Amino acid sequence: MSEPVLIVYATRYGSTKEVAEKIGQIFIQSGIDVDVLACKKVDTLEQYQLIVIGAPYYIGSMLKEAKKFLIKNQNILSRKQVAFFALGPIGSTEKELTETQNQLDHELKQFPWFNPISTVMFGGKYEPDKLHFLDKFLTVPPASPLHNLAANDARNWDEIKAWAENLSSSLQTADNPSVH
Repeated sequence: MSEPVLIVYATRYGSTKEVAEKIGQIFIQSGIDVDVLACKKVDTLEQYQLIVIGAPYYIGSMLKEAKKFLIKNQNILSRKQVAFFALGPIGSTEKELTETQNQLDHELKQFPWFNPISTVMFGGKYEPDKLHFLDKFLTVPPASPLHNLAANDARNWDEIKAWAENLSSSLQTADNPSVH
């Protein structure tokens, strides 16, 4: 049996956790052992053949918890197979996804040792009724893109599934070179 996969996530409101769990289910359906853990719950990375990192991307920046995870685990992440996904724009247009992906790519350049085999930006989820006290202030100014914005979910589950299946398939092919 091959080494397990770790899907580790940072989340503020739970949306990234939901995506991480869905990706974990897809790996399990492919016969791959998976652990799905919050960044803060990870003790070691040594036993994993692939580490999938998920983080929300808010207002041009990755959640600090995810950055801390990258910095803390730099030595091992630079030696392991890593894939990275982020949840970003709450709109679902190609332009929004591309712009946010470009911002993420720029931010990841501050970690020159970080070389994921795949990086992807998915749409995010916005639930104004669940915002924490300080986050609610971002919705007040009329110039804010969140001002009077209704709840929405721009996560494309078909794209998430396809990305996870592609990662899973690449692991299975690597484990069994005779499979094409």
